[in-house]
Amino acid sequence: MRGDPDVLASSEPGAPDERPADAVADQAGRDRVGRDMSAGSLPQVQHMLEVALDATGVGRFWWDPETEAMTCDERLTGLLGYHVASPLPDWRTLLHSDDLTSLEDAIQELVAGRLAHHEAELRLRHCEGHWVWLLLHASPMPPEQGRAHRRVFAVLTDLTRRKRAEVALAEARDLLDGVLDGAQLASWRQDCRTGRITRNPRWSRLFGYAPGEVDETGAGWLSLIHPNDRAATEQAMQDSQLGRCANYRSEYRIRCADGAYRWVRDWGRVILRSADGEPLVMSGTLMDIDADRRAKEELEAGRTALAQSEARARYAALHDSLTGLGNRAGFNAALQDWIARLGPSGSIGVLYLDLDDFKLVNDGYGHRAGDHVLVEVARRLRATCPPASLMARIGGDEFAVLVPDMRLDGLRLQAQALVNSISGTLSLPSGWVRLAVSIGATLLSGPSDGATSPPLEAPVDTALYEADLALYHAKKNGRGRFCVYRPAMGEELRRRRALEFDLRSALPAGGLELAYQPQRSGSGRLIGVEALARWTHPTYGVVGPDQFIPIAEQGGLIEDLGLWAIRRAIRDTILLDGLRVAVNVSPLQLRAPGFVEAVRGILADTGFAADRLEMEITESVLMTRDTQTKANLLGLRHQGISLALDDFGNGYSSLSYIADTPISRIKIDRSFTTQLGSKAAIPAIMRAFRDLGAGLGIAVMAEGIETETQQRKLEALGINEFQGWLHGRPMPVDQLSALVAADTRRRALQVISC
Repeated sequence: MRGDPDVLASSEPGAPDERPADAVADQAGRDRVGRDMSAGSLPQVQHMLEVALDATGVGRFWWDPETEAMTCDERLTGLLGYHVASPLPDWRTLLHSDDLTSLEDAIQELVAGRLAHHEAELRLRHCEGHWVWLLLHASPMPPEQGRAHRRVFAVLTDLTRRKRAEVALAEARDLLDGVLDGAQLASWRQDCRTGRITRNPRWSRLFGYAPGEVDETGAGWLSLIHPNDRAATEQAMQDSQLGRCANYRSEYRIRCADGAYRWVRDWGRVILRSADGEPLVMSGTLMDIDADRRAKEELEAGRTALAQSEARARYAALHDSLTGLGNRAGFNAALQDWIARLGPSGSIGVLYLDLDDFKLVNDGYGHRAGDHVLVEVARRLRATCPPASLMARIGGDEFAVLVPDMRLDGLRLQAQALVNSISGTLSLPSGWVRLAVSIGATLLSGPSDGATSPPLEAPVDTALYEADLALYHAKKNGRGRFCVYRPAMGEELRRRRALEFDLRSALPAGGLELAYQPQRSGSGRLIGVEALARWTHPTYGVVGPDQFIPIAEQGGLIEDLGLWAIRRAIRDTILLDGLRVAVNVSPLQLRAPGFVEAVRGILADTGFAADRLEMEITESVLMTRDTQTKANLLGLRHQGISLALDDFGNGYSSLSYIADTPISRIKIDRSFTTQLGSKAAIPAIMRAFRDLGAGLGIAVMAEGIETETQQRKLEALGINEFQGWLHGRPMPVDQLSALVAADTRRRALQVISC
């Protein structure tokens, strides 16, 4: 279409060929150009017009009101992304809905001749869906012969790039405004001759003032500054204006519209001076720094508090918050310092204390009662140790004491004094407890032969190691006593560690066995057996359960060991004529959440009857307030497993604990049996045990029966179940099988003889 005058003429019948180009100028100019053009020059002029339109990105259309047809040139078609050979959709569907009504009204006015020219920005939809911004210039064409209405001619210029630039510029302005608002920045300008200050709107927004509310004079500005800051700020401004310094800079408080003061940082410079150097114009920027200044003030005000806090933190880092004594870190630091200052003739006594059975207090009375005990122990320590001593709580129920200038005899006396002071009864809000303590002690001596340091590679670790060894021996020998370190104790500890290591491999490798001790009724009938673990070590020989059970408990092996014992006892006795088998259970096993399920699984796998299995527990289990332990005890009874209270009478339990626990049998401690003929009170105690069992519906068994005389006396007191060497020592399973078979034959003969 472009450059072809015939096509142009056909697109606008009845109109002169030059008419589309004439629309660029005003109407008078178009008429003049039309008159001056000759037929020979028309193609050349039209070509020039097409080149100009290409350069400006202008498209054209004609509107015929009679046919309501719109004819477009290829430039407009190309602007909208359509192919030249394809007709455009209805222009109304292309036009943005916000522009449609105004354009329709303008066209009607143009057609009617009431409007000579119409200019507008509008949007047409591109074939790909986005909007193309266009500038419209529309005018009515001259009247044509035979037509009732004028046609409308329009030129459209592409504004898309300009609109995008405007959007980008607006976004940049918004971004800049956001940055300035975020930075709390405002600007100002002062006429130095009049003192008048002009400020940008952001200044008013920062301090809550309405536009024009603030006095623009210099005096008005000074009146807003805090009185304490006013003189320094005014002086800084004058110094800059008079050239004493290049720039003006000041930090001061300014009064806001709500009356509150805010800290600002104000800086600027003279940007225009007269020929003789007189300041004419000054410009600057102001920043809101109130949050920073107040933070600095708070920081400054908090320095003293921080120093105090650090002192408290240092104290807390080296002291126990509950007792006020030193903690392990403080003890180690003090011991290191004492050793470093230890002279050739000096010595240090190190005592390591551990409360016996302290866990029973926590389990039986709760942790608040346990804390009460620890505070009381600390008080007794302070009252018993020399003033120059250092005392510390270095663990849950572990304490340590350093005593300077100590000799071996004095160390023993001090240890015994602590045992005597701490041991005894203590009243609690919930009851009373009996306290006992075990102590390990060692003596560190100063260097000899002029040496400047002790002959120890790691003196602190060595001292605690020796005291810990001595403590271990004190507990091993009965607790409630002290023990002083000897070098031979190290060998015993190495043996214990070797046993723990070998026990870990012995259990899965089948290195442990069970022995079974018979339990009989007064008539001599075999009513059950107790399974007792035995370990024959390849180096140390027979290791008793009193040695390896504590090792298993402390080494985390007791749960595996306990389940192995249950499984092995069931396997050994399942075919022994309904015989009941009792297995000892550790308190640690009863605190394990999955213990009952594990036992139930063993019974299900083996088909062993639950009423043939008995679990023996100690009195310490009854005292616990641990909910998991209680749940496990109830779970065992619900399965039909009986519970026996072992070594009854030598512990801490009360009748209320027994009544609250589903016990099936109490086993009287062997100490009562051995004292049966030597202490007058024993028979009365035995009768009390008998009556207790009868009253609660609990069977009563005596342990440690070694002679027939003991059994006859017990039978006379109403005890009718027995266990001890009189009825058989612990034996392997093959001997037990023979014993059960013999007992079965004996009972059969008794039936026949009857």
